[in-house]
Amino acid sequence: MKKILLGLSLFLLFFVISPRAEAASLILVYPVGKEEFIAGKTYQFSWTQQDIKSVRVYLLASDGSEAEIYPSIETSLSATQGAYNFTIPQTLNGDYYVKIHGYASWGGGLESQSLWKIIVKPDQKINILTDLTEKKLSAGQTYKIDWALDPAEVNTVSLYLYKDGKMLSKLSSNNSNGYSWTVPRSYAGDNYQLLVSKVVPQGAYPAEKFSGKFSLVSDFDSGEQTTATTTVPTVKIDVFLTNRLKGKILLQVEQNGEAWYVRPDNGQRMYLRDGVAAYSLMRTMGLGISDSDLSKIPIGFEDRFECDDSDSDGLCDKLEESLGTDPNRADSDGDGRSDGAEVKDGFNPLGAGQSSFVSGLAARLKGRIVLQVQKHGEAWYINPANGKRYYMPDGPSAYQIMKYLSVGISNSDLGKIATY
Repeated sequence: MKKILLGLSLFLLFFVISPRAEAASLILVYPVGKEEFIAGKTYQFSWTQQDIKSVRVYLLASDGSEAEIYPSIETSLSATQGAYNFTIPQTLNGDYYVKIHGYASWGGGLESQSLWKIIVKPDQKINILTDLTEKKLSAGQTYKIDWALDPAEVNTVSLYLYKDGKMLSKLSSNNSNGYSWTVPRSYAGDNYQLLVSKVVPQGAYPAEKFSGKFSLVSDFDSGEQTTATTTVPTVKIDVFLTNRLKGKILLQVEQNGEAWYVRPDNGQRMYLRDGVAAYSLMRTMGLGISDSDLSKIPIGFEDRFECDDSDSDGLCDKLEESLGTDPNRADSDGDGRSDGAEVKDGFNPLGAGQSSFVSGLAARLKGRIVLQVQKHGEAWYINPANGKRYYMPDGPSAYQIMKYLSVGISNSDLGKIATY
């Protein structure tokens, strides 16, 4: 009889306890292996779990010894995933393995099936050796920007230009300890900074350093050469030529490519020294426009424009910000067509259907600068050549409009247009 009862007990134990043991699981989700971690920094480890009441994370040295044991983490039995922020000890340096150990509700232990190798490096710093704090850098001049990694290491480092805390452009990516930067004429003003950032694998903690704040001075801002290098006097005004060129940007093809804007209201030509000058002068003549009327003018963009395009949809990030589309998502409305393709073909990038344009409105505003009065005064240039609007948020964009949307003119013809 005792043998029968013992056998029955083992039979019930198998069917009651074993299924619970088999149901328990613990799988490490992050890290997945070969990540570079920096000693002293904090990272979030994560896992999936089932029927687990507590978890403990271990860092093992390459010889299998325990290098670090983190406190036990209490979890809910109903939880299907877990995470915890772990700080890598400052004393670690080299290759380690991550192991997680869980305790199931039935009292047994359970370990993750895989050991993931990670690389721990000492906290690295970047020192910018070129002091830019409160300096004034001149447009067109070249400056050597030097930096050093501590501890020293040969690695790819990227250099970025920031203004008012926002990135404007990536200047360089190289494995040297410096870069010769020629300041573009399209930038000017205060609160610029350079960011030096070490290129690291995904999941690694980047070493980076901002420079002090500095100013960029264009020729226009400094008061130097605000008139054309070669003066072209007005000889005899040609009314027909003037009317044909109103609102256009002209480039002197027989000189050094000096730019002129022919005012659409009075036909007088204004000298545009650079992008900053163009942006400032053209905005002063801007006309207010409602969002409703602006939407009736098709959007123009030029493939040769140099700008940041985070989602590679053919639209500049700043243009997307103005339109309300997502600069980090190529298809903002999820209809299967990229934002750039929809804008180019005259469709609404934020919804269904084709945009509704009014050709007469664009015709009346050709060559003018319009400002969005219902927003933040965003400026648009209505190109006389095609009746499309081009976003002009700053000096660099105005410079590119000057460069790619202008028409050439001889000195002889330029002299037939009155000077402002």
